[in-house]
Amino acid sequence: MTNVKAQATCRKKGQKVTAAGATSVWWTFLDPKGSVHGGWVSNVYVRGGGVPKCA
Repeated sequence: MTNVKAQATCRKKGQKVTAAGATSVWWTFLDPKGSVHGGWVSNVYVRGGGVPKCA
């Protein structure tokens, strides 16, 4: 895995992903103006918290 810092904008439930011994149905949207140019990433690969649910 690669450690990359990115700004999250919101999260929502989606397809279940299992990887590296973890399972999650939550997905986080990354800020397109941040260091990573936007898009969805499974929370299996995310550390941190306090991200609000998407509207």
